[in-house]
Amino acid sequence: GQRRLWFLHQLDPESAVYNVPLALEIRGDLDVDALGRSLGEVVRRHGVLRSRFEERDGGPVQVMLPPSEIPLEVEDLGAGAAALEAWLAAEAATPFDLETGPVLRARLARPESERHVLVLHLHHIACDGWSLEVLVQELGAVYGAILRGEPSPLPDLPVQFGDFAAWEAEQLDGGSMEEPLAWWRDRLAGLEASTEIPADRPRPRMQTYRGSVVQHRVSRGLSEGLRELARARGETPFVVLLAGFKALVSRYSGRVDVAVGAPSSGRRRTELEGLVGFFIDTLVLRTDLSSDPTFGEIAARTAETVLEAQAHGDLPFERLVEALQPERDTSRQPFFQLFFQVLDMDWAPDLPGLRCRRLPLDVGTAKFDLDVTVFDRTDGMRIEAEYATDLFDPATVERFLGAYETLLTAAVEDPTRRLSTLPVIPRADRALLEETWNATAEDYPRNERLGDLLDRQAAATPDAVALVTADPSVLWTYRRLYAGSHGLARELREGHGVGPGVLVALCLDRSADLVVAMLAVVHSGGAYVPLDPSYPEERLRFTLEDADARLLLTQERLLEALPEDRPPVLAVDRFLADAADTEEPVVRDPAPGCAEDLAYVIYTSGSTGRPKGVAITHRNAVAMVSWSRGAFTDDELAGVLFSTSVCFDLSVFEVFAALTRGGAVILAEHLLELPRLGASAESAPMPVTLVNTVPSALRELLREGHLPATVRTVNLAGEALPLDLVERAYAEPSVE
Repeated sequence: GQRRLWFLHQLDPESAVYNVPLALEIRGDLDVDALGRSLGEVVRRHGVLRSRFEERDGGPVQVMLPPSEIPLEVEDLGAGAAALEAWLAAEAATPFDLETGPVLRARLARPESERHVLVLHLHHIACDGWSLEVLVQELGAVYGAILRGEPSPLPDLPVQFGDFAAWEAEQLDGGSMEEPLAWWRDRLAGLEASTEIPADRPRPRMQTYRGSVVQHRVSRGLSEGLRELARARGETPFVVLLAGFKALVSRYSGRVDVAVGAPSSGRRRTELEGLVGFFIDTLVLRTDLSSDPTFGEIAARTAETVLEAQAHGDLPFERLVEALQPERDTSRQPFFQLFFQVLDMDWAPDLPGLRCRRLPLDVGTAKFDLDVTVFDRTDGMRIEAEYATDLFDPATVERFLGAYETLLTAAVEDPTRRLSTLPVIPRADRALLEETWNATAEDYPRNERLGDLLDRQAAATPDAVALVTADPSVLWTYRRLYAGSHGLARELREGHGVGPGVLVALCLDRSADLVVAMLAVVHSGGAYVPLDPSYPEERLRFTLEDADARLLLTQERLLEALPEDRPPVLAVDRFLADAADTEEPVVRDPAPGCAEDLAYVIYTSGSTGRPKGVAITHRNAVAMVSWSRGAFTDDELAGVLFSTSVCFDLSVFEVFAALTRGGAVILAEHLLELPRLGASAESAPMPVTLVNTVPSALRELLREGHLPATVRTVNLAGEALPLDLVERAYAEPSVE
């Protein structure tokens, strides 16, 4: 482990990513001289703290320096939290020179009277988290003895860190690591990619180690509940907390093969427990969360993962990476990007007559995407998340920790809840979602059909313009459109047996015949299946066969282009010509059927395989039309351009949203035909007020300067929407 940190230091000697600062607030009458002498005694005891690391024969060696005094000069910062925070940040960001040493710096500041802040700043090459606790406890013991005029009460150390390093090297070189290596190779086989959670920004090509910290306090009640759950299950709080973390990561990532990193103390012999040094190692904890397990099952699987990994933890992580050789990537760590640990941080130096506590520090670095530490304190748990600022915003990490607490709360209340049902949205956010953002429920006529809405509108505005074709001099009023569509509907019902559940294919060019045919099938009680006459014959034949349409509505001029093996045909243009003098009453009895009957079946494009018919009921369609009543005003729907292919569902909006609102449907082959339409002029009997299109078509229309001044609303979909196009559209004086 020290070799790896030394190598990383050579690559970037100015980096502070492996700095380990410890800030202690001390209140009371501090004896600064005694504190300095106490620190000197602790450094004397632990040779690694008075070492430097130099290169010899192409590799690093640790050179112990003789003991020396550590003078502590008090820096008066003056009152104010800002000055203290700036001082702490500067200390944490100052790099080490490993070649000359020292690997421990001590600084003491006095922000105010009888309040000091001691910063013990170490490099990770000489310590780990356990070492900090050893250092602080020994500092308190020696300080008390000095004040009493007594010698140090600490017994001599049986070994030094250098002894451990030599022993470990002997073990590794002796081949005793083959068994754990084989186990890890099998355990990590098939780990396709490291587990990640969705980020706010793309991952940079090279990891920068820029980071920050977010704090989150867990309530005392939940803290006790988690401890009690662990006791009841015969597990450690670490296992329960890790199980919750893995469950949350699974929910966030969508993966059931979850691998995260966790620390291992590395102190497998009792004589190592009182040493300061870099003993800590890293375990890859991989757990299978498939089959939607309960939280209790997740905890059991996690416990098994932890126990097995610890049993094979003699193999240093660096040797594991070296042996398995995962694909290296300068943008991420091998095997995992998420790290999790639980620390008991109740310890503080016991300095006689003084009150001490640890201060949280943000060193501005992050070794992983996300490193979550749970501090298990007697007054409640506190969570600290160190995160990569290249990837995440602080608000995102705060939400993640809120989701973690929410999931843990539910797990404590009911450990039998399954992974898929464990909540991850905090109650406050859920209320915001349900009561504000997602409070979109609106009532609509659930038992009506499209034909009912059309009939009601035709009766209300029989003489209003309903349809405008290429010849603006020929206006279709609601009365005329109503008569044509109901007359054809009667023919469909009485002459061809069309009714609820019966599919009728439509293959007509973009003319009044097409709109009449669509409405006629709706009025008959059947469901229409749109076909585009420009489609290849093979596509038309497939759709007719797959839909098993009873009847095909078309036009005489298209008959020769249609497949020979087709259903019976009715030419809509011939029927309307023969029935031109027939006057249909504006109000009549509705066709049989209900809202659950099919209204239309539209076939997908088939870009991913065989086209599939998507069946839409009247209730579905009425819900969409009812939504449009709240989303658009009467003025916006006064003249809706019908330029979308009838084989796409947007055409349903263009026709029925307008005709159930008293607006006019304005026919066009495509959007770029708009400038040539008579309806595009302000003087037209019914000008275009709303268009639906794709961004590329709108860009071309704007480039030519042909967006009519009458257009108030442009609906865009289907493609990426560039910001400059939005700004260009809003520059049009009529677009709202």
